Amino acid sequence: MKLVSDARNWWRWNSTHVAAIIAVAPVAWAQMPPELKAQVPEWAMPYIAGFMFLAFLVARLRDQR
Repeated sequence: MKLVSDARNWWRWNSTHVAAIIAVAPVAWAQMPPELKAQVPEWAMPYIAGFMFLAFLVARLRDQR
C-alpha cells in the first residue's frame, strides 16, 4: 500500500475532520435528550446524511496543503 506524500499530516486534513464528525454524529444523536431530537423532522434525516457525505467529498477533493 502506497501512502500519499504527506500522510504524516493526516490530522491536519479537512477531510479527516469531516470524517470524524460523521463518525461521532450517531453517538451524539443517541445521547441527545428526546426533546431535542423531536426538533429535527424525520424527513430531514436523509438530507442531513447526504449533506455530511457531500461535505466529506468536497473536503477530500479540495487541495489541502
